[in-house]
Amino acid sequence: QILDVVEHVPGYPFDAAVAFLKAMQQLYGWASPVPTPGFFGPKNPDLITVATGPNSEDSLQVPIGSFRVPGVENAIRTVIDSHDGQPTFFVVGKVRKKEHDVLRELVRLAKSIMKSESIYRGKALRVPVDDDGELRRDLQPAFIATAHINPDELVLSRDVQMQLDTSLFTLVRHTAACKEHKIPLKRGVLLEGKYGVGKSLTASVASKVCVDNGWTFILLDKVQGLTDALEFAKAYQPAVVFAEDIDRSTEDRD
Repeated sequence: QILDVVEHVPGYPFDAAVAFLKAMQQLYGWASPVPTPGFFGPKNPDLITVATGPNSEDSLQVPIGSFRVPGVENAIRTVIDSHDGQPTFFVVGKVRKKEHDVLRELVRLAKSIMKSESIYRGKALRVPVDDDGELRRDLQPAFIATAHINPDELVLSRDVQMQLDTSLFTLVRHTAACKEHKIPLKRGVLLEGKYGVGKSLTASVASKVCVDNGWTFILLDKVQGLTDALEFAKAYQPAVVFAEDIDRSTEDRD
């Protein structure tokens, strides 16, 4: 019996595409795509360049298309399509009932790799937001370079520095100890002051502290995406979400 199988890997589709490629390599030692038959002849796989870090050399060529999998007679396909209104990575195919477990194991491993080896977890990211306040999952997040950031350049009053250390930096630098002593990591920090007092520099330093300690740092290009970004952050936690000009989230500014 032939079944139409559709499996999806939740999360950013580019992250899922890399995880699927690694799953193929782990299970079979290779991930060689094949042309997809079509009305106008075979269609070669698409190669997309997925950024994996802030430097120009930090990227992978990831094929999207048809693959031959040992134990499955027909070729399977990977596609990026809409799911609940958001671009999502799918694995689809026409497989025999006895072959379905092979495909499910491949997708299960891809999901596991996304959790343990995500290209976004523990990195500093700038995430695009559309006019409706939703993350643009059809666009890749931009990686923020943190190697050049010098935390010593952030000079604050002793009182402000103590509040930041207590509410942010200590939680990131000593996460395990905070958990051991049941100190909650979930916080909200509001930075307020005139231009030039160090709000953006504080965010910059926070991005470096996060990356140096295995946290994900997420910078929004529009504050309207804060709600969606907090949901996104759950997949890559522990994480810090930073939004500038929080007062722009309301129409009435005072």
